[in-house]
Amino acid sequence: MIFAFVDESGKPYPSESDTHPTLTAVCCNSDNIKELTQRLYNAEIRVFGDDPTFTRQLKGNKMINSRSVTDQYNNRKIYTDEIIDIMEMYQVAVFSIVMTRPDFSPHYEPGFLPNEHRFLLERLQNYGEHCNNDVLVIYDKIHDKDDGHVALGFKRFLFTHGSGKQYSRIVELPLFVASQTHPLIRFPDLAGNIIRKYYGMGFNNPEQKPKNEFERWLVELYARISAMSLRLSSQRGGYDYGIYEMPVRFLINSKSKYFA
Repeated sequence: MIFAFVDESGKPYPSESDTHPTLTAVCCNSDNIKELTQRLYNAEIRVFGDDPTFTRQLKGNKMINSRSVTDQYNNRKIYTDEIIDIMEMYQVAVFSIVMTRPDFSPHYEPGFLPNEHRFLLERLQNYGEHCNNDVLVIYDKIHDKDDGHVALGFKRFLFTHGSGKQYSRIVELPLFVASQTHPLIRFPDLAGNIIRKYYGMGFNNPEQKPKNEFERWLVELYARISAMSLRLSSQRGGYDYGIYEMPVRFLINSKSKYFA
């Protein structure tokens, strides 16, 4: 089975500072979970020292910032590079939906799955077909209300929507885990923050060039993450890109009618 760990970096609201929030999945073979967890733990202890209470939080937004390339906080850069090394070693797959900050407040109808989640599920379904394996989707736990909305929309989409009913590789039981208790959530947290910063700083524009050490490091990290994303055949014909910049029109305007 494939475990798809999913994390949201930023929110697509006009009041948010992030210009390109992301919804990112990192897919691992379930046979490798024990080794991956042990390698993550070993990397943390080696770089940051012991954590006997297991309360240390290593959030991606703290790892991917300009302070990480300074001498005082260089351990963050070392740790980030080691985590990407582990992802590459185990040949994980990365899929991410990149949104654009809208000038309106998106409307999320209760019981319906937001389009960014649908686009991500489409890629996970295609990846399951590609690997001939089922996909268990594991979300980073936010809080009960938001998680409940996603869970309800997830099941409703798979059971009642024309496209969702064809997603035979997606296990109809999404899980929600806290990053403190399940360290593999760090994979999509870190990857999502790299992608968010890369787009937010305009490096998706070929004319934008890195100007300092942090920006050069960010561009290098994105190139490594991008190499782990896959372009897979779409059920609609053509291809779905692993990192997909979703048009802002797919964020539903609160003044418009929600479409299923």
